[in-house]
Amino acid sequence: MQIVGFHIMRTVILICTIFCCTANAYDLNKYGTIGSHLFNVCGISIGDSYNIVIDALGEPVKEERVVNKYAEGKPVHLYYKGLYIFLSNDEVMNVSVTGKNIAMHGVTVGDGLEKVIKVFGSAKLQICKNQKCLRYIAKSKDGKLTDAQLIFLFKNRNVTEIILWYDFT
Repeated sequence: MQIVGFHIMRTVILICTIFCCTANAYDLNKYGTIGSHLFNVCGISIGDSYNIVIDALGEPVKEERVVNKYAEGKPVHLYYKGLYIFLSNDEVMNVSVTGKNIAMHGVTVGDGLEKVIKVFGSAKLQICKNQKCLRYIAKSKDGKLTDAQLIFLFKNRNVTEIILWYDFT
């Protein structure tokens, strides 16, 4: 129970410390940009419904329906082995990958910084929650920036977490 509570608290802190801007305020000298078609992991994309997640991944190890002051509607936390999914109003808003067996377009936890850049392109290395990170902003099909981000957190130049994020604030 403490591990789950820690993960929720860590996610809320991460939300507050990393994602306090909107697409219109992004400094593109710091962020990379990639097509929104790359914003999926395990067949799950930002905006997918609860039913799509369950159809793709099956029943989670744990499911929580907890009130979150930052999200409207009915927030749902789904926990799978090495994967956390947050939904609000029946839409995926956040996906966090911590398992080494889950790939995001060939990049997994444990891979090096160089591999991320090779697969997703360059972005300026930043500090996010006391860890180095690379952030990529999704571009829509018409080339406009969206409020979706792909974040890679690093320790010793190796990926520790992969996050798909939609800034719903």
